Amino acid sequence: MEENVRRRKAVPSALRVSRAAAALTLGRCDEAESQAWAILKTDPSNIGAMEVLARALWRQAKLEELLTVLDRLSAANPGEPGYAALRGSALQSLGRYGEAARAFERGSQIPTARRALDELQKWQEDLIRDLHASDPVFRVHFARSPGQACSARGLYLAPRIYEPAIPGFEPPRPQLYSRPS
Repeated sequence: MEENVRRRKAVPSALRVSRAAAALTLGRCDEAESQAWAILKTDPSNIGAMEVLARALWRQAKLEELLTVLDRLSAANPGEPGYAALRGSALQSLGRYGEAARAFERGSQIPTARRALDELQKWQEDLIRDLHASDPVFRVHFARSPGQACSARGLYLAPRIYEPAIPGFEPPRPQLYSRPS
C-alpha cells in the first residue's frame, strides 16, 4: 500500500521534470527554470529538476545561481564529472580562472572539459609569462612558490605546467648519489 502511494507521488514529479525539460528544449528557459524551482520546493533532492534548472540557468547566463545549483548537484552525486565541467565553464565566464581550472581538472574525464582545461592553462601560461617579465614582485614570489604566487592572482596551474611557463626556469632535478662500496 505504502509503495503504491510513493509510486503515485513519483510519477507526477517525473512528469513535471519532463515538462520542464521539454520547455527547455523548446527554448523557453524562463518557463523551465520556474517549473524546476517549483518541483524543488516540494522535492528538494530531485536531481532531474536540478539538472534542468542548471541547464536553464546556464542558457540564461545566471551564473552565480548556477554555481549554487551545481553545489547541490555535486553534493548529491559527487562523482559526476559533468557537474565539474559545467562549473568550470561558469567560473571561467565569471573571470574566476583559478577556480575554473580546478573545476575542469575535476571534470577532466570529459573530453570537452579536458580541452577547456588545456586552453585555459595555455592562456594562464601566457599571463604568467607576462607577469614574470614585467612584475619584479611576482618574479620573486614565483621563484619562492609558484603555486602561491599564482593563487594570489587568482590563477591555478597544475604543477607539471609551471616549468614551461617561464623561459629559463629550471626545476630542481633529482640528484643521483652512488652508494659507497
